[in-house]
Amino acid sequence: MSASRYQKPRLISLVLPISSVFVLRIFSYFPDQLEQIYGQGIYPHWASFLRTVTGILSLSFGDILYAFMVIGLLRWIVRIRNRPVNITSAFSTLCWIYVMFQLSWGLNYGRPTADRRLGIQASPSDTAYLHALTDRLLERTNDYAAVRHLADPPPFDRLVSAAERGYAVLSGNGYWPAPASVSVKKSLFGGIGNYIGYSGYFNPFTGEAQLNQAVPSVLHPFVIAHEMGHQLGFAREQEANLTGFLAARASDDSLMRYSAYFDMFLYANAALYRSDSVVARRNLKQLVPAVRKDLEALRSFRERYRTWIEDLTDWWYNHYLKMNGQEEGARSYGLVVQTLLALFKRDGDI
Repeated sequence: MSASRYQKPRLISLVLPISSVFVLRIFSYFPDQLEQIYGQGIYPHWASFLRTVTGILSLSFGDILYAFMVIGLLRWIVRIRNRPVNITSAFSTLCWIYVMFQLSWGLNYGRPTADRRLGIQASPSDTAYLHALTDRLLERTNDYAAVRHLADPPPFDRLVSAAERGYAVLSGNGYWPAPASVSVKKSLFGGIGNYIGYSGYFNPFTGEAQLNQAVPSVLHPFVIAHEMGHQLGFAREQEANLTGFLAARASDDSLMRYSAYFDMFLYANAALYRSDSVVARRNLKQLVPAVRKDLEALRSFRERYRTWIEDLTDWWYNHYLKMNGQEEGARSYGLVVQTLLALFKRDGDI
C-alpha cells in the first residue's frame, strides 16, 4: 500500500470529529434555538439522569475520573518518549472529548444569560447605587453573623438540604425548575485542591457538584449553592454566583444566608474600592468581630496556599473561561455585582 493510500483513512477518520466540533460551535451562536432545543429540552433530562446515577453513592466519581485522566496522560507522555506520536489519533481524541464536554454541559455557555431569564439587565457601575448596595450587604452580613458560633464547620448534609430548599423556593417563584435530583459531594482531593486554588467545582462529565472541605468553613454554604447553580445549567461564573446567592437568600438556613451575603459583600466592596477606596476600607472596619475573624481566616488561608501551582491553574482557567465566551476570564466572578445592582435598583433591597 502506498503512503498516500495509507494516509487517506487517517484523514477520513478526522472528518467526523472535526465536523462535530464545527457544528456545535455554530450551534452555540444561536442562543434562542440553543435554549429551546438544548437548555429546555435535552440538558435538564440528561443532567437529572447523571445526578441520579452519581448521587447513589457519596463517593466522588468525578474526582476518580479526573485522577484516571491525569494518570493516563502521564502514561501517554512517558510512552511517546520511545515511539512516534500518532498526531491524527491524538487530535481525534481531543475533538471527541470536546464534543462530549459540549453535549454533556458546555453548550450551556451559549444559552441566554441568567439576568435575561430573570427579566433584568445587568447594570453598569453606578457609584451612588454601589455605595448603597454595599452598605446593605454589609448590614445583612453583620446581621447573620450571629449564627456562626452555632455550627463550625457546618454539617455538610445540612448545607446541601438548605441549598436544595432555596432552589425549590426559586422554582416556586417561577424563576427556573428545581433540581429533580441532587449529587453534591465532598471532594477527595481537598488538600491538593488548596494548592490548585479551588474551593469547589462542577464536573460536567458526571454531573456532580464538588466541595473542597479544606477551605475555610465560611465558604462552604455558598460554594455548594454556587456549584448547584452550575448543575442547573448556569455555566457562566457570574450566573452561578447570582443563582447561588438567590437560592441561599431564599433558604430558611441562616448559615447559608450568612455565607452568601459574606461572599457578595466582598465582591461589592472590591468593586467599590476601585472608585472609592476610603469608604471600602471603612466598610471592612464596620464588620462585626465574627465577620472580621472569618475574613482574616480567609486571607491567611489564601496566603498560605498561594504557590506557582495556583498561578498556573489560574492562568489555565482564565483562558478556559475566555475560550467559552467569558471575555473577562476569571474576573467574570465579580460581574455578579452588576446584576446585584440591577436587582437592588428594581426591588429597593437585596
